[in-house]
Amino acid sequence: MLKAIFAEAVWKKAQLGTPTLAAGVTPQVGIFVEAILTFFLVFAVFGTAVDTNAPRSVDSEIGLTIAFDILMGGR
Repeated sequence: MLKAIFAEAVWKKAQLGTPTLAAGVTPQVGIFVEAILTFFLVFAVFGTAVDTNAPRSVDSEIGLTIAFDILMGGR
């Protein structure tokens, strides 16, 4: 559908909005890093929001984990 809306010069330059890995990062490394960062996020959610014994200040812990993931895994 995007190919029909935009001119070819536009969608080829932007690759239709698909994210790519940074230069020098192989797909295997990308998957490995994504798995580690996902583990941290799931651990934070289950350790704060799901656990009934956890303190109720879950917003900051989950938000800080997301910020950490963005800083470590983003470009």
